[in-house]
Amino acid sequence: MCVQQGVPQAFIDTLTPGASQGGQVEVGGNQNLREEEADTFTAGLVYTPSAIPNLSLSADYYRIKLDDAIAEVNFQALINSCFDTLDSGSVACQSITRLSDGNLDTVRAPLLNVAERKVDGLDLQVNYGLDQVPSFMSLPGQGAELDFTFVSSWQFENTTLPFAGGVPRDCAGFYSGTCSSGTNRITPAHRMLLRTNWRSGGLRITPEVRYIGRMKLAPDSRPNENNTVSSWIYVDLTAGYDVNDRVKVYGGVNNLLDKNPPLLGNTAGGDSNTEPQLYDVLGRSYFIGASVGFGDR
Repeated sequence: MCVQQGVPQAFIDTLTPGASQGGQVEVGGNQNLREEEADTFTAGLVYTPSAIPNLSLSADYYRIKLDDAIAEVNFQALINSCFDTLDSGSVACQSITRLSDGNLDTVRAPLLNVAERKVDGLDLQVNYGLDQVPSFMSLPGQGAELDFTFVSSWQFENTTLPFAGGVPRDCAGFYSGTCSSGTNRITPAHRMLLRTNWRSGGLRITPEVRYIGRMKLAPDSRPNENNTVSSWIYVDLTAGYDVNDRVKVYGGVNNLLDKNPPLLGNTAGGDSNTEPQLYDVLGRSYFIGASVGFGDR
């Protein structure tokens, strides 16, 4: 296999690794891409019990199997797949070129039609509103409304099979390695959101709690990286006031507790040594705005 990979026969037992254990990686488009094909299954349920007014529950299950999925495969995954399967004619092995002395030169890792990708999960939402709110929770001379929204999302599987005969990688709840590279983005296996809406007169206050489940290192992560990332919670607060029928003002605070993101490292996360699409990298931030209506009503 090493000879087929470009290592000279004379070097098989005497190959001296280069001073830098790396090589070049070529990424980009691919004119030979084929269209993706998907089999999808979804099922949903909505329940509004008559015994509990203003309560509604909904659940949505999804399962998606994508053949010839288009993705950018991590260069290390290509190398691993080549030597896991030992198939010199495979896409993985054909992507590797070597120098004349047998050391690694370039790994071509453009967009590819991977063998298969499967995702399945469940989304749950609960909405509840109170018909009667205690007077102490109302502005003087005004009634009040109070409702709650709870959303929970589970991802049971997020598996990519790079090549036929390769090793499938499930990235639901994992980070680093192939789960933090190319088109793969860190995906918690569990996320939740709890939002409370309070309104009285023209005043509105909406606190919100966001939960991101814990994640473990992927099996092919680097050995010097940290272990499990604990669950993460953010608190946001928004308020608004209707000055009149035309003018409304609002403002709020994101990441009210000024919580720093977990440090994952550049190779395990991304920009800012974390995953900015998932965690807040700015810290506590404020916003304010107004909306003004024009015309007849």
